[in-house]
Amino acid sequence: MPTPMLFSQILLALICIVLGVYPIIPLTMISSISKTIFPLGDILSYVQIFPGIALLKVGFVSVNSPLIIAVALTLLSSTAAAILPPKHGRFSVWSCGVSFRKYVMNMPASSYLKPFEESFSEIFSTGKILHKIFVEDFIRNYLFSSRVLAKTTENPAVMLTLFILVFVLMLLLHIG
Repeated sequence: MPTPMLFSQILLALICIVLGVYPIIPLTMISSISKTIFPLGDILSYVQIFPGIALLKVGFVSVNSPLIIAVALTLLSSTAAAILPPKHGRFSVWSCGVSFRKYVMNMPASSYLKPFEESFSEIFSTGKILHKIFVEDFIRNYLFSSRVLAKTTENPAVMLTLFILVFVLMLLLHIG
């Protein structure tokens, strides 16, 4: 891993830990900004801060608040997608670190998928076995039982016998 990438990941991890342990730091920054933008924007008045966690005060969030936020975000993103023109352009092909692009590289999709299939072959085989047991066998048994049931319902003598048995059982259960 390149050194700048390593340092940036370490810095990001440290920032996440510090902000997670001391949530008052980002809340004070956000609160000062929100006061200038929104009239009721003092976030700290709605938040109860404990060591290592910040919680909304009871009664601040109503049931409709998450719904209103979800609808607002959906409308905002839909409006932005409708207004902004789509960017369809031609992009250069990823050259795998090769500095020249003289040669056209054609690879079938199977060459990308093959290493993935080999690494997850045990999971795939387990899924195939479970599919065979639970889906194929269940369908086969269901089709067999439905065939038997269809044949028994075609015979009036069998249906009359079943009706009498069910009727007698219901009487016995009702009397007992």
